[in-house]
Amino acid sequence: MNGKERRDKVYALREEGMTFREIGLRFGFTVERARQLYLRVKYERELLEYPFASRISARARNGLVFHFMDESIIYDPARVVKLGRNGLCKVKRLGRMSVEEISMALYDLGYIEDPNSW
Repeated sequence: MNGKERRDKVYALREEGMTFREIGLRFGFTVERARQLYLRVKYERELLEYPFASRISARARNGLVFHFMDESIIYDPARVVKLGRNGLCKVKRLGRMSVEEISMALYDLGYIEDPNSW
């Protein structure tokens, strides 16, 4: 069983209700490792489901989450659009490159018409 198959199996077992301890015992690794593998697959699936979140870097995602104090912001790009480019530039944890990245993601997804002036 390769790494991806093992991660997917850990995810499936957890979704079926198995504890991280039981999963760890089954595969021969720690409770923490079982939790890490589960969260990795969960995160990857969320990114696929939400295209805005998957198009921006972890740094940009973290900056948005910190500013809005709400993790759901990365799943709701319309809220980011309301902030505007100038508002994004004022977010302490977002640098110029992160603002550009977010602007391009919003443009690519059709939320804004011009990534340079919104």
